Amino acid sequence: MTVGEKIEQYRKDAKLSQEELASKLFVSRQTVSQWENNQTSPTVDNFLRLCEVFGISMNDFFEDQSSVCNKSCEYDELYKWGYSEEDLNTFFRVIMEKDISRFRTTVLLESLLLIAAICLKTWIGIAVVLPFLISRIISFVINQNLFEKNCKKSKLAVMERTYHFGVTNGALCISIFDAEEMISFDKVYPINIERIWNTEKLCVFQYKQRRYIVKKYCLDDNSQIGDLLGF
Repeated sequence: MTVGEKIEQYRKDAKLSQEELASKLFVSRQTVSQWENNQTSPTVDNFLRLCEVFGISMNDFFEDQSSVCNKSCEYDELYKWGYSEEDLNTFFRVIMEKDISRFRTTVLLESLLLIAAICLKTWIGIAVVLPFLISRIISFVINQNLFEKNCKKSKLAVMERTYHFGVTNGALCISIFDAEEMISFDKVYPINIERIWNTEKLCVFQYKQRRYIVKKYCLDDNSQIGDLLGF
């Protein structure tokens, strides 16, 4: 039984509709539907809230996968690691650089439009561009502050966990452990990876809106993980 099928079964056992469950988790009904159809996966926080609502443990979602992922002999190779604050600072910096670069480009273009409107004394142009420019800057500052606060919270949670990266049959299997309990499992094929960011020491990739960090400096020279992720 897949994780999505288990969510649906536990929801029905609790006599909850998708809309009622979504309300308890502060997500949309469509999000719950996507989980149950295995189109997307809940975040760790959402898994924890699901456990509270259903009165179960995280292992109840992953007991089928854990029996597989804990057998290292089934993997062609297996790495286990945690993350330092330096690793996570690099990760967040990579994510932020994309947004900052996009913001700078947009602000530059809008500023040039504003300057042109001022020089030409096109008051309608000024009235249109100036509010957009101010609004964009304020929105960016607010979002950056929120992002930094979320980064601090995420660092504490991530550094307390252990991450297992295994390779089998051309797929990358990622298991996340909190103490001895597995709280998440994903089997990722390269074709399904949404985005990849690379630094000298880290490779960050996105799968079903979840981001994973591969520590390049911990891999063997002939690691298959490098082949799968293209570095």
